[in-house]
Amino acid sequence: VLNPDEPTFSNITVNTEDETNNIVNVEISGNSTYEFSLDNINFYSNSTYYTFTKVAPGLKTIYVRDVNSCESPIQQKVSVLGVKEFFTPNNDGKNDYWNINGLDAQFYKSINIKIFDRFGRVVGSITDFNTPGWDGTFNGKMQISNSYWFKVEIIDIDDNIINKTGHFSLIRK
Repeated sequence: VLNPDEPTFSNITVNTEDETNNIVNVEISGNSTYEFSLDNINFYSNSTYYTFTKVAPGLKTIYVRDVNSCESPIQQKVSVLGVKEFFTPNNDGKNDYWNINGLDAQFYKSINIKIFDRFGRVVGSITDFNTPGWDGTFNGKMQISNSYWFKVEIIDIDDNIINKTGHFSLIRK
């Protein structure tokens, strides 16, 4: 008895252009048909490809298994970038920092995020993958509840440059 070759990921595409609907397309090369999951509990499809829609930002693991259970399951991590619309830095352990979700040194070479107040003054920056993000302070002083703007330059592992600008809200209560 010969076991079939393990399936392989032939293509994974992450589309975060529409912030209301992040899409992850997955294609598999193998000898069977497959089911796909992002939580290793709920599996979908019966094919060699699947499209996940409305994927929450962050680091995700794609799980793939043979529908006939003849081949070993496989998995692959992916990064789905996303921007928080607001944060509440009140030290309750929930939503205390603002950052781009999905940033990881496994997928990106560098990040450079500048955060601006309404006057265009830089009040924060993020250049380290290991930081939780901006805590809502500038020179040790808490910034007021307001809208803030950001400018992001991310370089991925293939030297592609991702530029993004936008805004978010700091909420204090």
